[in-house]
Amino acid sequence: MSTEEKFQSTENISEHSLPTNDILILIDDAQVLLDKFLDSLDQSLNTTRRLRLNGIGISRYGFTNKVSDVASENMRFAPATFSDTELKALIRRIELLRNLSSLLRQCVRIVNDELLITGDEAYAMALLYYNTLREQARARVLGADEVFRMLEPFFRRHRRIPARPSRRWGRSHASSARRIRQRDCYASRGIAPANRRTAPQNISVSAT
Repeated sequence: MSTEEKFQSTENISEHSLPTNDILILIDDAQVLLDKFLDSLDQSLNTTRRLRLNGIGISRYGFTNKVSDVASENMRFAPATFSDTELKALIRRIELLRNLSSLLRQCVRIVNDELLITGDEAYAMALLYYNTLREQARARVLGADEVFRMLEPFFRRHRRIPARPSRRWGRSHASSARRIRQRDCYASRGIAPANRRTAPQNISVSAT
């Protein structure tokens, strides 16, 4: 698919996307919700403490819910610090937080999809301008080449040097360095480039 066809295909997507004003409203609402959680969140929940917490999965939730049912009918076996009312309130809070978490995950997925679509549309539009500018620069349109050179570095490939060079890369780099030293040595002795292969490998330079 060409750039122009890709750009035309994304024009229909924008018509069905969420309006920008609605996105701004959602950002404000999400910030209000986040601020409420931050105000009520236990700030002492650091990384170490978070790793010690087990949370509650399906099995733990089933056990906790069963204890609540059993304990409400057999309170005579409960310790003094046990509160059936508080346990039921915690279970209800777990259900609400799970529902909220599910909704937020759906929102994140939808937002990421919208971000993917919008980003692809924006890049297609920018690429359309770049390709048109490149053709004008090739046609020697006045001023086009200067503007094109401002965007050209984004598509210029540079050779990457690995952060931790492998042995193969190291041998290749050392071999290249040896060839450069030999070339300089041949040049100092006046040996033409065509005679490099037949030139002696061990060159002794007499002291002057």
